Amino acid sequence: MKAGFGEDSRRVFVTYSDDDGKTWANAKDITPSAKQKGWSWYATGPGAGIQLQRGKHKGRLIIPCDHTRLPDGGAKTHHSHILYSDDHGETWQIGAQTDHGLNECEAVELENGDVMLNSRNHGVDEFHRGVSISKDGGQTFS
Repeated sequence: MKAGFGEDSRRVFVTYSDDDGKTWANAKDITPSAKQKGWSWYATGPGAGIQLQRGKHKGRLIIPCDHTRLPDGGAKTHHSHILYSDDHGETWQIGAQTDHGLNECEAVELENGDVMLNSRNHGVDEFHRGVSISKDGGQTFS
């Protein structure tokens, strides 16, 4: 992982509890649907996911994440992104990704149903935060 290579350098798992956290289901590896080729560093959070309460995508689960991309022959770049599920967590898809320079992030649903991703700047403008807005349930960000 430190060199940025290795298909299995970071794996993504999901679990759930149906008894208020007293017990947990076995973790399920969702890496094939949650991580693209060329991503090395990968992290969910650091906070929690949300479930959309309004609009066309009501009920969608959104997990804020970040990754490092290693383009062939290029310098590594840092991005925030989300994972989302429209079937109560049975399957997951990669949603919107931010431009280079952002990483650790939080997602929130705004009053009008838009999704806002608030991200830490990573090496680009470390004194400010990156704010991205999605009007389509997290499939694209401004």
